[in-house]
Amino acid sequence: MNKKIQLILIVLAFAAPALIAFAMQTPMFHWDPTTTKNHGQLIKPAVQLADSAALKATLADGEHWTLLLIPPTSCDAGCERRLSLLHRVRESQGRRMDRLHLRALNTASGPWVEILPGSAAWQQQLQLAPGGLVLIDPDGFAMMRYRPDADPTHVRKDLAHLLKWTESGR
Repeated sequence: MNKKIQLILIVLAFAAPALIAFAMQTPMFHWDPTTTKNHGQLIKPAVQLADSAALKATLADGEHWTLLLIPPTSCDAGCERRLSLLHRVRESQGRRMDRLHLRALNTASGPWVEILPGSAAWQQQLQLAPGGLVLIDPDGFAMMRYRPDADPTHVRKDLAHLLKWTESGR
């Protein structure tokens, strides 16, 4: 094989992935995956919860994610069990655990859960049933919700993925 053909093949080997990626973003070949890896439901558009100065200091510190539980009117044994599971989900993040806060809306139940004095209208605004979870990004936006019967393993996997991929932006 002569040297010109070898050079052309080498250039094509490096240029082909870029050309394919470009082609997939054109209207003719646009690739839009129908499935995602996340288990929670993305909130589109994200809802700004840090709308006051106090909430901005708490929720929008630019570094910490918040897992917020919307508790039922009274926190019974099932609610206590769920909070305990969520605490273990937080601890399972290992060295990234410090970047995640576990909070409950207007209710504290346990030494490792912080009270978040928020608006009662959040529950309706986020379309959550009592016992549901909301994941709040470091800028104070509610960006993902989980149903009250969400599997804690799914929450753990989503958090692990988010904390891993947002670590570079720290």
